[in-house]
Amino acid sequence: MKLHGMFILGVTGGVGSGKSTVAKILAERGAHVLDADAIVHDLYRGGPTAQAIAKAFGPDTLDASGAVQRAKLGEIVFRDPARRRELEQLVHPEVRSRVLQEIEALRREGFAGIVVVDAALLVESSHPYPLDALVVVAAAAESRLARLEARGMSRAEASRRMAAQATDEEKERRADFVLRNDGSLEDLEARVDEMLHALGRDRRTLLG
Repeated sequence: MKLHGMFILGVTGGVGSGKSTVAKILAERGAHVLDADAIVHDLYRGGPTAQAIAKAFGPDTLDASGAVQRAKLGEIVFRDPARRRELEQLVHPEVRSRVLQEIEALRREGFAGIVVVDAALLVESSHPYPLDALVVVAAAAESRLARLEARGMSRAEASRRMAAQATDEEKERRADFVLRNDGSLEDLEARVDEMLHALGRDRRTLLG
């Protein structure tokens, strides 16, 4: 693993695992985070991707402003694996393209620290990202269900979304680091710091 220069760190995990919390901790320590879900939100606001979704999944997946209604789209794709793959094929090439553009812009600027790619489908993607290391955030099913219920999701819907994704075991086989997230935030922060130390990128050297 590279100890100097830009280091691209993928952070992934199943829904409710806490992967975005790990990305936030890394940002607090100076990493530059590229949030795939934020890019999806932007694509869903309108434009070609939203129009392609409406064509594939029906015009009622858009609201009056032309933005994708995520809840309505989710009702379709999380019940049907084939439709979920169809959505991924529409959206993720554009997400990956934007991530790569941002990485290249940071490279041109001379950024020499850690770039975090925070994305749910880093393992499942048929078009891999140029990662130097992959972190999988894992948690017990009950912990994940409790977090999703705390966000207002029904237990049935949370279970359905968890079942639609690759298992932790599948992800962990590809991981360079596995961060367990069944305890407190302080426990998770300590595990992130241990990982950074293993990378030679502790708080003093995180920015390169």
